[in-house]
Amino acid sequence: MSSGRLIQNTFFVVFISVQLSISKSDWTCKIDEGVAGISHARWSPDSRHIITTSDFQLRLTVWSLVNTACVHVQWPKHASKGVSFTKDGKFAAIATRKDCKDYVNLLACHSWEIMGTFAVDTIELSDLEWCPNDGTIVAWDCPLEYKVCNIVSSCSASCLILYKFLSETMCKFL
Repeated sequence: MSSGRLIQNTFFVVFISVQLSISKSDWTCKIDEGVAGISHARWSPDSRHIITTSDFQLRLTVWSLVNTACVHVQWPKHASKGVSFTKDGKFAAIATRKDCKDYVNLLACHSWEIMGTFAVDTIELSDLEWCPNDGTIVAWDCPLEYKVCNIVSSCSASCLILYKFLSETMCKFL
């Protein structure tokens, strides 16, 4: 085997660009990003899709294992983070960066259609996560800014609360 990252779930094993079925030993497919290469791969919550990020974060690709469809999201912010799913796996939030500005793309996982894209008030978005109730997304800025930057509504894609930590004991609502 060549060097790469091994990811697995109950029925499938992925080794960066080659996917094999454990339940059907004769079924194989090849995931190939061409010259863009693959820097990271992960499973979707339904285990029917593989999500890859190309080298240099040129694009994030959702590959269907059910049919030959694939969906691209341009300019993902990070290779191995910046992607979060709701608990039920119905929605995804993906951090992207275009023209030196951070954005969050909201996707419906049944079709992988982008439902909306909105700018995030960050200098250098570190990561994002769906809140436990799946109603909001929290995104935080780089440690230099020391700011939990946006808590946004998943329905309206608007900023609900913005705070910046001034010290270990002080927090300022902006």
